[in-house]
Amino acid sequence: MDNNKALFKKIIWRLLVVILLVTVASIFIFEIYRSHVQKSMVFSSRYTFSIDIDSDGNVISDNNNHENKNNTSNTAIDNAYDFSKMSSASIGNIWIKSFLKQFTGIYVPRHKKLTNITINESQTLDENNRTCLISFNANTVSASSEYFSTWNGVLLNGKLNCEWVVTFSLIDHYNNTATIYVTAIQTPEDYGISKYDDSSQHLATSTTVTTTNSDDLSKYSITNDILYVTYNGGTSSIVVPVDIDNLLYDSSASEKTLLKTSYMISSYKTAFVYGGKQSNNKDIPLSVIYSDDKGVSWTTYELNKDIKDASFVYVYFTDASNGFIVVGYNTSADKQTQTSLIYKTSDGGSSWQEMGQTPLNHPIKGVLVTDNSTIFICYYYNENYVSNLYVSYDGGTSFNNIILDDQELDSSAANSGDSTLHWSDVYKDALVPIIDDQNIITVYLSQGEDAKYNNGKTAAKYTSSDNGKNWEYIGQLEINIVE
Repeated sequence: MDNNKALFKKIIWRLLVVILLVTVASIFIFEIYRSHVQKSMVFSSRYTFSIDIDSDGNVISDNNNHENKNNTSNTAIDNAYDFSKMSSASIGNIWIKSFLKQFTGIYVPRHKKLTNITINESQTLDENNRTCLISFNANTVSASSEYFSTWNGVLLNGKLNCEWVVTFSLIDHYNNTATIYVTAIQTPEDYGISKYDDSSQHLATSTTVTTTNSDDLSKYSITNDILYVTYNGGTSSIVVPVDIDNLLYDSSASEKTLLKTSYMISSYKTAFVYGGKQSNNKDIPLSVIYSDDKGVSWTTYELNKDIKDASFVYVYFTDASNGFIVVGYNTSADKQTQTSLIYKTSDGGSSWQEMGQTPLNHPIKGVLVTDNSTIFICYYYNENYVSNLYVSYDGGTSFNNIILDDQELDSSAANSGDSTLHWSDVYKDALVPIIDDQNIITVYLSQGEDAKYNNGKTAAKYTSSDNGKNWEYIGQLEINIVE
């Protein structure tokens, strides 16, 4: 009897071990498969999402639609459904259900996923222009995700609530199929009707495409003509021994707002670049003042005494020893040309080496430094240049132009009136690269000032995981461009 019990226990233990191993293996295989599926998933923005429907309002597959489009006989045309009879509200209901569906499912990444979606019936606002009010709410892990931040949502009771005034265009193929796409999206407020009460709710945070040179709790302030820094959110402040008249300010903001790239404040290095201009009828040499001990002591280094009109400055230390300063300055009245110099230090700022000029004599939009030798320079767009984005892997001695691969435009959503529009005609103005905590670099190609595609609301996203040597196209996204 005891032998039977021992044998039974042994069998049970072996069975449990097998079950455990099978479970672990299943989870492992599922995660690998999910990762593979996620890499191939494409999420369309509101402007790039179009659908094909039949006469009953059902969404049809691309294959069926392709067959139907190419099977249009005279008899089919005579018996075709007249899609002009379909109301704007019906179109809105069909489109929003399909649009939100792409953000559901077990394989959708958490930061792109919507759950518990409730869609309200669309309301027609202008039947002639196919304009309707669409509203819905859903749970999301992050309302500030780049996929949701441009949705003008309101966080209400923990759910993302959205109201959009959407204008659609419908292409009738005269074979009982049609294509629906978006031509314009507004907030109800911009359209002239009421919306959610924003005063009592929190708006979803907007995505920006700029970087910051300070820690969350580290910042500066200017009070009574004195520059202060704090490392604890303002609990205590330290005086920076510099004349505030010599600092570099944002010309588009308040006089007391520093050019955001002209300083960095962190636990391992604090630095302010100043000068390179005239102040109180005196020439102020371009200089940097820095501290390695959170403001206990400060050191000043003069970089250049010949620069008289600095309009752009960037400073960044990758660690306590290595850092870069990029300065752009005007040498003539022509504001479309600008000379730029790069300085590099490897001894914490005690000495600086002039690496040379940047590749173009053109105003700089922004800079990104990713390590001790890699520096990205992004210029304001000029149609005479192949690209406005460059990278150097030798600390700024030489540069390579970054060309991001063209993709296919969604012709049904172009809304440009030009069937010959190409990718490079649309997405051409690179924004300043940004880098996340996983060292993934992101570049958005925006449409520039003469935007025609998707009502000018989308940008093309590219990422690099190897410091900018290779780039992967992610998709066309709506973003809030802040330069």
